[in-house]
Amino acid sequence: MQSALDQFHISIRRVRDLIAVHNSVKAQSTSALDLSDILRATLVLSISALDYYIHDVVRLDMLAIYRVTRSEPPAFSRFQISL
Repeated sequence: MQSALDQFHISIRRVRDLIAVHNSVKAQSTSALDLSDILRATLVLSISALDYYIHDVVRLDMLAIYRVTRSEPPAFSRFQISL
């Protein structure tokens, strides 16, 4: 689970770097240059990072339950995967 958290932190660092690029370019350019795509990309990357983290944590927990290294919560028995 630590690797999922590490990947989340790496992605958030990239978000912060993109925001810094946006701020730097904005300070050195005119308002004629539309920089909104950079901010939009940071929003998408933030959501993607959270989505990846949650999916990875759920996947790891489901594997732990399947391998009987973690107790099975009541909701797990109701979870169905269609094939």
